[in-house]
Amino acid sequence: MYRRTTRFLGAVLLVTAAAVGLTSVANAGTVRVAGSLLGAGRELTVADCSHTFDGDAVAVVPKDRFDRGTTAFVSASDRSGWASGGGATGIATAALVHVHVPAGTAAGVYPVDVKAAGMLHGKPAEVIDRLTVRVRCSAR
Repeated sequence: MYRRTTRFLGAVLLVTAAAVGLTSVANAGTVRVAGSLLGAGRELTVADCSHTFDGDAVAVVPKDRFDRGTTAFVSASDRSGWASGGGATGIATAALVHVHVPAGTAAGVYPVDVKAAGMLHGKPAEVIDRLTVRVRCSAR
């Protein structure tokens, strides 16, 4: 009798944990959504790696991904520490993300994550986009 009760309680606990896990995953999908902040400007190309490059990308905070009246915080991050800028901005407005590529950088593709964080349905929400920085070393 004790084994039957233990098995039944174990099965109930397993089903409950699975349901909570699925609900958590579903809620996470609505809170953290990949989306377009950069529009068509998702790529910067550095044509000559022997010179320093400074450029900007415009990130527009989408109005359908955050509650009306929310102040969103735009930020950028990358492994090389090239990206900066962003800051607090309103919904459906733009923020500049600055990219500084030092002279002598090796040719390659370098990703920069651009994020906007705010509130959606009273919960923290985040929209993420990727800026691709392509560095080329032109032959002279």
